[in-house]
Amino acid sequence: MTPTLSKSKNEPQSPSSSHSNYDFDNNETTTNSIEMKKSESPDTRKSGTRFKFLENDDHDNDNDDDDNNIDNNNSNNISRDDVAEGSSGVKKIKVSKSTYLFVFCAALNSCNLGYDIGVNTSAAKLLTDGDSLGLTDNELELFMGSLNLFAAIGAIFASSISDNYGRRGAFVVAAIGFIFGVLIQSFARSFAILMIGRVFVGLGIGFGLAIDPIYIAEVSPSRYRGRLVTWSEIAVNIGIVFGFASGLFFYNIEPDLAWRYMFACGIILPCLLIYCVIRVMPESPRYLISKGKDQEAKDVLEKIYPNGTDIDMIVKEIKNGIRREIAAEKAVGWEMIFYPTPAFRRMLLVGVGSAVAQQLVGIDAIQYFMDFILERAGAQEGVQRIMTLIALGVLKLLVIIFAGKAFDKKGRRPLLFLSLIGKK
Repeated sequence: MTPTLSKSKNEPQSPSSSHSNYDFDNNETTTNSIEMKKSESPDTRKSGTRFKFLENDDHDNDNDDDDNNIDNNNSNNISRDDVAEGSSGVKKIKVSKSTYLFVFCAALNSCNLGYDIGVNTSAAKLLTDGDSLGLTDNELELFMGSLNLFAAIGAIFASSISDNYGRRGAFVVAAIGFIFGVLIQSFARSFAILMIGRVFVGLGIGFGLAIDPIYIAEVSPSRYRGRLVTWSEIAVNIGIVFGFASGLFFYNIEPDLAWRYMFACGIILPCLLIYCVIRVMPESPRYLISKGKDQEAKDVLEKIYPNGTDIDMIVKEIKNGIRREIAAEKAVGWEMIFYPTPAFRRMLLVGVGSAVAQQLVGIDAIQYFMDFILERAGAQEGVQRIMTLIALGVLKLLVIIFAGKAFDKKGRRPLLFLSLIGKK
């Protein structure tokens, strides 16, 4: 069960509970002055006890002052996604060009996974060619399917890398791992060497994909996060289309060289990403604030939000959100997972179950072996089959772009039900 809040009428509201001018942390749902009965037994929690958190006393006075200030600013009933333009009026927050640029750069990392899926679909038959590596069916299946396993391992360590070295550092680690793995795959002369390269590619993808949505959300105004985070998924499918198209570019080349060139092209995007990290992308303001670098965070926020925005107010909200998250983690811990309340158990079932079901439908396997499926379906070998692959990739890309625009308008749940129609 999610933490349930109890609030008196005289208690000042937190930035997230009131309609504050700025909502940089959209998932803040707890308040500052709430308690948790740590003496409750797991059995009591199973029956539906309401969890409440207790923050450090050292921050209580500061939080009260911050909350009072925020409440005073909310006296005019300004929407949390509006910006106060001095005392003369109010205007809606708009996504700045800098934000679009930062999100675009982060989405380049997602193209790595997409390109790998697409290029493996195009190169699969070349890898089984007797004049090349001549992989058996079992070896090809292991090569294809192992990517998700290695990516999952990489995702496990992504949070520690991101917390210690920053979001930009995580992007660099992911890109370097991907480049190293791609080069090993391109020069592989045996299945064993090919799999070594696959390990590094998978780890790099796991590092990167885990950090993409986090970075995009932390550099985006809350009103537009849903749409901007979908840029990551859109980039994945753009990469898939590029991967499919690589088969067309190297169609007339000798098979043993064609798949090597196709894999080698995979270093272009991570190299471009490293350049963007060094020259273009700033560090996440939330990460900077967590490390006590408030001034650097303010410099980044000034690029994200329009002129006239009260940056100090946003910094206070981020600090309050970080403190509440720390308090929640200390108060609840793993007991909430091992001894969930009925409501929280249902939330876990829906959240984890949806992710698992998405993989169980077999969409990844279909994409990896699409060339073989088209062959069995009677599609002629050659340029016609490659163009069919590209057309399918473009169709999927268009649907995702539509979904990205509809997320913030129609909501997540209706689109989830709509997507189930295509899986029947």
